[in-house]
Amino acid sequence: EEIYFKCGEEITDKSRMGIAIILNFIENFKASIDGTKVDIDNDLGDQELIGGPAIRRIFDEKYAKDLKNIQADISQEMIIAYLKRSGGVRPPVFPSENLFEAIVLKQIGRLREPSMRCAESVMFEMEKVIKHCVDVQSKFHVTRFPLFMRKLKEAMLKFLHDQMERTREFIKNIIDTEITCVNTNHPDFLKLKEILESKDEAEEKSVINVDVVTQKLKMDAEEIKKLINGYFLMEKSKIEDSVPKSIVLTLVKFMKENAQTELLA
Repeated sequence: EEIYFKCGEEITDKSRMGIAIILNFIENFKASIDGTKVDIDNDLGDQELIGGPAIRRIFDEKYAKDLKNIQADISQEMIIAYLKRSGGVRPPVFPSENLFEAIVLKQIGRLREPSMRCAESVMFEMEKVIKHCVDVQSKFHVTRFPLFMRKLKEAMLKFLHDQMERTREFIKNIIDTEITCVNTNHPDFLKLKEILESKDEAEEKSVINVDVVTQKLKMDAEEIKKLINGYFLMEKSKIEDSVPKSIVLTLVKFMKENAQTELLA
């Protein structure tokens, strides 16, 4: 007895069929990123997010928490040690501005690693979206073309990883820009200096008759520490805002806008 397998209608225009599959994939991919389509047939757990909502959670929860946990790693004793090694034969009359810049720029550099980790997390989430969209489409629409779908997934993942290199470079440039120099004329920093200077005037009156070098070192070190903490908080806020925007621009949005052209090519 002969056995017949139904393979579907004959494909007379392979290019047209391929384009239709790609366009359907792109539609699902964009919907997952934008969070505009709820896939009730997926096998994800109730608590697991995917696509745009998961990326938003990376920014709002994971990245924000990582930066919050990073505090300026400097103590009064360390600053005093730095001050004692500066100024030559005679101690400096005023705290060293170069010392402040050197310390604070080093602290800002510590924000590079969590920012890169944030980008990596978004890339992994984009990988999950690509694989999920391919699996769903293969399961319900194009079971006839497993090789085509595998090649589509490979092409998308390569496109994502290539673009990720540009995103890393973009974030590196953001951090490098901030550690190039200190902007002590920033309005928020000037406001902090005014507050500290007004407090210092009151403290100096109470110790004006001491002329004790150790006391002056402690006061100078405390002032520098407060300025470092204030400037570091200002920089953290700026980077916390700019890094997610750069990831969206160079990775998420770029993939959405250019994936169709890449796949059709």
